[in-house]
Amino acid sequence: MFAIYSAAVMSLNHDERKQRLCESRKTLLSRYMRATKSALLRAKFMGTTSLVVLQALVLHLLSVRDFYEPRAVWSWTGVAVRIAQSMGLDRDGVFSGLSPFETEMRRRVCTKKPTNVNDDQLNPGIPSLLAESKSLTDIAFVALRYELANFSANRVAKFRQQGKSPSQWERDLALGGDKEEMGEAFREIEGRVGNEVPTILCSFTAVAPHDNAIPWASIEQTPLSERQWIWEVSIKLLEQHNMLQSNPQLKRFAWHAAFVMQWHAFIHVLDTLRSNPLNADAEKAWELIGNTCA
Repeated sequence: MFAIYSAAVMSLNHDERKQRLCESRKTLLSRYMRATKSALLRAKFMGTTSLVVLQALVLHLLSVRDFYEPRAVWSWTGVAVRIAQSMGLDRDGVFSGLSPFETEMRRRVCTKKPTNVNDDQLNPGIPSLLAESKSLTDIAFVALRYELANFSANRVAKFRQQGKSPSQWERDLALGGDKEEMGEAFREIEGRVGNEVPTILCSFTAVAPHDNAIPWASIEQTPLSERQWIWEVSIKLLEQHNMLQSNPQLKRFAWHAAFVMQWHAFIHVLDTLRSNPLNADAEKAWELIGNTCA
């Protein structure tokens, strides 16, 4: 419950927190995070076999990203993965003789892609796994995260097979790496997420080279067509980041925006405005920057 409280506080904006809970985000999170850590220790989470305890740990890790050092969160995420493996969550419940409900709950923590159904369709008495819905459901956000994580894992594995470090992948693409491999990556991610998440596709476009691009020493030496192309992609990324924070239909997911800030686009726009403050879209760009930092 304390882990759920922490996540709930993260999902509320400043005004909502003041109106509903009458305390600041920092005060509330500090209280619930301490309580969650104490509860996890009392439950001896390092040796747990309880799915509920593991769920609490995962929710806790989602809530502390803004407070803990990134390396600390990365290390604790590894602990959560090992606990899940020790509980057999790396094996789908279908092959372990578990009930349909328990199988689905295990999937929603860290195994096979969750079934695309609404939460109110699930209960311990369901006789079989539910059929996938063809429309957006409550699980859409989690399903998208799964697809992107699976995509990244597959690409990193392939990069390792080539004898390269996974950390070199983005640099390899930016310096004009294997065009065929890059095209394959685009087609794979587009096939997974289609047109539902244009931000993701724009992000890949922004860090990957244009068909004829080569690494230029500075923005001044970059051809005008390339500069305009990168500018347009960067502005689009800022627009979509703003949309995530302001669109009423996406409001409940807006708290994740702080952790997926498109810094490369943000910095590029600022650098372009510095060198060319009279840019035709300067007013629009400054408005987007202001909204992003608000």
